[in-house]
Amino acid sequence: MTANDADDSDTGSNSLQNYPELGIPTVNGSNQASIDGKFSSTPSTTFRLEFFTNLAADGSGHGEGRLLVGSTSVTTDSSGGASFSETLFPVYVGDYITVTATVDLGGGKYGSTSEFSAQVAAVAVSNNIPEIKTSAAPIAYSEQAASFAISPELILADSDGNAGANPSPDFTAEVRISDNFDGNDVLGFTDTTNIHHNLIGNTMSLYVAGGQTATVAEFEAALRSVTFYNGSDTPGTLDRTISISFYDGTDNSNTATKTITVTAVNDLPVFDLDADDSSGGATGNHIASFTEGA
Repeated sequence: MTANDADDSDTGSNSLQNYPELGIPTVNGSNQASIDGKFSSTPSTTFRLEFFTNLAADGSGHGEGRLLVGSTSVTTDSSGGASFSETLFPVYVGDYITVTATVDLGGGKYGSTSEFSAQVAAVAVSNNIPEIKTSAAPIAYSEQAASFAISPELILADSDGNAGANPSPDFTAEVRISDNFDGNDVLGFTDTTNIHHNLIGNTMSLYVAGGQTATVAEFEAALRSVTFYNGSDTPGTLDRTISISFYDGTDNSNTATKTITVTAVNDLPVFDLDADDSSGGATGNHIASFTEGA
């Protein structure tokens, strides 16, 4: 390997073109790597940078070009310096990344290419744990009332999505009647373009639709819109506990809870004295008595 020189004025094979210098790449949960670097070469010249990954470190310390994972163009300033910041894909934790620089002559023509840069190993980016907040106030529900949103005030906080990926295809959420589920209790949600649901008994799962991505804000809106309904004439009256959680593809949030108090309603009795009598007659006077139970 030939060491870089300050102004890239040396000569030789491929003009002994300088190679870029890379920082440490960090990989998010969607296998995207963020990488920064700097470059010093001929002043006021445009270069094409090509980034490659390798599964193992090269003995030279300067890697090889197994898989092209990104490219960009940079133009040096009047002193010959340039910096860059790129997102590469796909990159996995433990991959070794290297880059080359090629003089861009314009019109689709290229000049001298550098040797591979010093290789750097990709590391996992840290992930902020998501958090759900809801109000503590219980919600009152009366027998066979209309469905209602369980937690329209809910706040979902996740500043970096899935380790920096937001939107992401990896987000999921769960809404569950965790205490005193009545077989007639129903959780409801209207699918959106990006977020669909699956309901099995007391548990609703929200997930990103196939081929789509969704943002944290979209999942917040989805969780806010989940509804509760019970159509029974004799609903159970024990308080329901609703548990709500979110998964960002790396970490689970806390589990937030809401309480629903259910009140049964005593229906008024209904008499129909115009019905046929027991003898089969269609008309006539009927005498009946009725005593409502307690």
